[in-house]
Amino acid sequence: MNNNTYSNHCIQMFEVYSQYLDGELDEKQKKEVEEHIETCQECRACILTLKKTRELCSKMPRVKAPDDFSSKLHSQIKKILDCK
Repeated sequence: MNNNTYSNHCIQMFEVYSQYLDGELDEKQKKEVEEHIETCQECRACILTLKKTRELCSKMPRVKAPDDFSSKLHSQIKKILDCK
């Protein structure tokens, strides 16, 4: 997201779109998102894109990660954190 295009309110809304689509927001938050996307074309497009992306990903076949995936991931994370 480009801060020049989106308001701070748009950025705050963007942070809860996944929760909105998952039905995890309380009624007040849900209403706030729905009111915002009624008037904001950019955020409405973001929600529709996120929804479509999730639908497409859910149709992809599941692939088992290699047995050593978790240990390699933890090792890489540790290397990154140790460098800081």
